[in-house]
Amino acid sequence: NLTSEPPTATMQHSPDNGAPANGTTQAGTDSEHPSVTLTFDSTAANQDETRQRLHQVLLALGNHTGNSPVTAQLRLPTQTVVMTMPMFTVNPTPDLQEELTKILGKENVTISPYPAIS
Repeated sequence: NLTSEPPTATMQHSPDNGAPANGTTQAGTDSEHPSVTLTFDSTAANQDETRQRLHQVLLALGNHTGNSPVTAQLRLPTQTVVMTMPMFTVNPTPDLQEELTKILGKENVTISPYPAIS
């Protein structure tokens, strides 16, 4: 559920090559629940487009609450910021995957251990 409080996130910075920072938990390591990893490429879109996509993503996540953790990767020109999003746990249904894929593109949505939409 979305609340009026601003969301908090745990951030890890990674080098320009997109590799996760030391200590970052990899998606799919929780055997009980699949994990959801979303990638936002802020180098390609303007700020308004990025803000609009983020708003759409937050609405989709809020409509599919469950037990699976969500991680966001924000690609910046010089680094990638990895954020765990503890305020969102989702039910990674095919409907959620399809919604997120429409917003971010297939290459930017990973639900582990489930395969990506083909």
